[in-house]
Amino acid sequence: LHSALAKSTLTHCPKFPDHLSPLESFELILNYIATTSTRTGLRVTSQLNPQRYETGIRITDEQMAALNITANQHIPKWNYTISPCSN
Repeated sequence: LHSALAKSTLTHCPKFPDHLSPLESFELILNYIATTSTRTGLRVTSQLNPQRYETGIRITDEQMAALNITANQHIPKWNYTISPCSN
């Protein structure tokens, strides 16, 4: 699994033009993601979800412990995988 992750590391992130802010619009962000790729040719896709979500929702320690989360060894707080539970 680790070697597969290493082969899928994003390597091409296009440079933003100097006169644009990276977070100027949703269209710019989606275009930036769409032009991102890996060395092995993996293309990254995205789409805008305009739905609004309630903020401040808390889960219990038991609910958190029930999630099947595997942290990435390099940056575990930022990179992790959530897999289906085997219940």
